[in-house]
Amino acid sequence: MPFDDALNAAARSFELNARREIAEALGLTDDVELQLPAVSAIRLSDHHAVFEIDCPHVSVGMGDAAEIATLSILRGADERWCLEDLQEIPKHYWF
Repeated sequence: MPFDDALNAAARSFELNARREIAEALGLTDDVELQLPAVSAIRLSDHHAVFEIDCPHVSVGMGDAAEIATLSILRGADERWCLEDLQEIPKHYWF
């Protein structure tokens, strides 16, 4: 895993991608203000990190936002670092 600054930059990137995917899935324009997910990351070791996804209370019609955000962030982390497992669950069982 990268050092804290790089990990936080990656988390911001994953957050922005998740926000774009949520807006696209909901057919929203960029000027709509929503409470969208925020991501923070903590490096535990060279091979372990924790990503916290803070999904605010969702309004009617926004129920999928948390799922979209989670999948988008996991996909981004996997593309960047080739994840092997998630909480000791091998990658091929995730979906």
